[in-house]
Amino acid sequence: MKRILVISGPSGSGKSTLLERFLLTEIGQKYFVRIPSVTTRPPRTTGDVDDLKRDRRNYRFVTRRQFKKLIARGVFAEWAEIHGHLYGKLHEHITVILDKRLAAMELDVQGLKNLRPQFPGQILAVFMEASVEELVERLNKRGNTDDIERRKTTALFELQNAADYDYRIQSVTQQKSLEILTEIVNREMLDHA
Repeated sequence: MKRILVISGPSGSGKSTLLERFLLTEIGQKYFVRIPSVTTRPPRTTGDVDDLKRDRRNYRFVTRRQFKKLIARGVFAEWAEIHGHLYGKLHEHITVILDKRLAAMELDVQGLKNLRPQFPGQILAVFMEASVEELVERLNKRGNTDDIERRKTTALFELQNAADYDYRIQSVTQQKSLEILTEIVNREMLDHA
């Protein structure tokens, strides 16, 4: 049975917004808990108040030294270095949630590949697709212009690996993407509950 919802996609694809909106739906609130990421990246300092609050809610910020200690202790279900920062999901966070509810998280392509063997047959993976032009436009709007080229390279790699996912959602409107995701979750995760 699928018990872990993973949403992936390049920076600017809308994956964070989609997961956030999904978790606010009736289904999201009733069945799912978001698994936060542990990361070495600094907290956001720009954006509106809601963006800053969301950032603090979805991430546990640690130093690189602290993260390396966690790696040495073997507590991560998956971890990866992305754009110079370390990100990971604690195994305990996932297993505690799965005792009572379904889990939802954002992961990159590497993270999904590392997580699948630990939870065989339990992951529903959804990839948010967007053209490179759309991604660059969204990153520019966000103010992420300092590392656009690196993010474009990463996006091309991620788009090439989209076939590894159970479903792909072409970036349309936020509402349409939410409807598509909700339909997929209903069919793949809740019809079997």
